[in-house]
Amino acid sequence: MGDISDYEVMMKMLDIIALKQRTIIDAPSDAESKKIVTIIEKIEGNLQLYQGVHQEVNMKIEGDKFENINNSIIATRGSIATGVIKIRETNENDIADALEKLEKLIAETDSKTMPLEEQERALKLIEELTKQASSPSKAKIVLDAIGKGLWEAIKNIKPIVDGATALWPIIQKLWS
Repeated sequence: MGDISDYEVMMKMLDIIALKQRTIIDAPSDAESKKIVTIIEKIEGNLQLYQGVHQEVNMKIEGDKFENINNSIIATRGSIATGVIKIRETNENDIADALEKLEKLIAETDSKTMPLEEQERALKLIEELTKQASSPSKAKIVLDAIGKGLWEAIKNIKPIVDGATALWPIIQKLWS
């Protein structure tokens, strides 16, 4: 398996935290919250947990800035990172890089330009694309359908489509 970046490690850690949180019905205990904060702080950030379902995350890692992100987006980004790692294991680094860059473009778009619900939808589509692409029984027709849905979700968001235009031919290799 090649080099794993700090970003990939951080995303995997957030994925594990999100999966664990899905099994908890109530808000995490103070001790659990402290563990989560400690993990995040060790990767140059801070986590502020609020009562109830809403959580706000502010952290900076190699240029990334995540603000007002909910659990679902954190879990999705973690799953995408896992899928990208698996794609890299198949030596499709150009596709993995393109998917990472597209995911970052979407995640860094402010909520005025792309509402959080639309961001979440686009990230879920990337998550499914990476899941299917890293599957041993990947079907090009399924990848094509997911890819078309993803393009529909981002094609009218100027900051994303400007960056995605160069990435899209690389991503399309998954189904062409």
